[in-house]
Amino acid sequence: MKSISCVCAFGFIGMVAAVAGGAPVVPRVEAGGEAGGAAGYGGSLMEREKLLGSMWGRRDWMAAHGVTVERTGVYTLQGVVSGGSATGHDWGNLYTGNVVTSVDTEKADLWSGGFLTMRMQVRQGEAVTRRAGTVSPVNNAALLPLNEGELGDNAWALPELTFTQFLHPKFAVMGGLINTAGGDANPISGSLQSTSHFMNTGFVMSPVIVGQLPQSALGGGVIWKPTEKVTASLMAMGTEETAGTNPFTHYEGTTMFGEVDWEYEIGGKPGGMGLSGAYSVGQERLGITSDPRVVLEEFQETGEALTKEDAWSVFWNGFQYVSGNQERGWGVFARVGFSDAEPSPVSLHGSVGIGGTGLIPGRTRDRWGVGVYHQELSGHGLLGQLGLGNENGGEVFYSVSFTKWMRLTLDAQYIDSALPKVGHAMVVGTRLAVDF
Repeated sequence: MKSISCVCAFGFIGMVAAVAGGAPVVPRVEAGGEAGGAAGYGGSLMEREKLLGSMWGRRDWMAAHGVTVERTGVYTLQGVVSGGSATGHDWGNLYTGNVVTSVDTEKADLWSGGFLTMRMQVRQGEAVTRRAGTVSPVNNAALLPLNEGELGDNAWALPELTFTQFLHPKFAVMGGLINTAGGDANPISGSLQSTSHFMNTGFVMSPVIVGQLPQSALGGGVIWKPTEKVTASLMAMGTEETAGTNPFTHYEGTTMFGEVDWEYEIGGKPGGMGLSGAYSVGQERLGITSDPRVVLEEFQETGEALTKEDAWSVFWNGFQYVSGNQERGWGVFARVGFSDAEPSPVSLHGSVGIGGTGLIPGRTRDRWGVGVYHQELSGHGLLGQLGLGNENGGEVFYSVSFTKWMRLTLDAQYIDSALPKVGHAMVVGTRLAVDF
């Protein structure tokens, strides 16, 4: 039976202080309610923030009047050079596009504290996520938009359409079609929407949320920022994934989510962490193979896996710079999460690593990272009958910043798969990201 729960609370698009754990369900705006965006689009070709520049001053004029349109295109070439499964081609070519339109009502001379955000995503080509034979997808770009059951297919979606209103400099409310992919962000390891960090999703998100927290669904919540270093949020949204579908006709179940993020300094070096929890109710059907954030399509159910049981998860995300800061420096990061393991498919997940910017003298904008992850699948219910093991993997990447608007990432991964008969997979690839 579909849930007809009414989401009464309204939430927050995000705040810059959420950089520690990154609010998993709330994109960011600057502290005090200032919308994120380029300070200016002008400059020479090699120094400007965006490839197209100010377009004869029109983009700067629009931004000054509260309207920004940010476009990013990403091309990924990735191949399985050793091991993996017998499904699909050894090499994959994938193009993804992301367009975000934002409106600041104060700059538009309407009223103070209002922000409208709309996001469109498109994906074309073929990735090697199936060919790799790993539960954790080896290319985060292949998942967006997160159209259910369309892993590896061309897809497009409008996953975000939200309105945020600041009622006080420390309190905001929001409602609409919420996009969670930019959340659970870490300045060293990235987020699911990152284009110049780790590619394997084991480093950019906590998969214990699968089956509970979709990329896109109707909902809302509240945010409270008692100090400059602490942010707390509470949110409710639909449990069923609605990316690529009508969110009004596909609303099912309700997931409640809470998070506390805080920033600090140790020895003058910045750090931060976030603790989050999710509880899902009213979801009648939980298909363990339909969510692309875990690759289990090899094990299709013979029938519908029906359940009315609640699901919950808890996860933590932190970072600490050892030298310098986010602009230029390096540090350590970690993620830990666990779930009920029934009906949630991933019972335990953890990742740890180091990374930063400016590793090579004179290359201050280049980004790099090295990490390992471990995840355990549920041994209960249908998954417990499939003979799945634990999965361990490692990844190293180096992202070359040719300009502020173009980055080329070189990446290599080695995964000991949890899937029977797969064994290991060695995956190499490159990713070109351009901000238009």
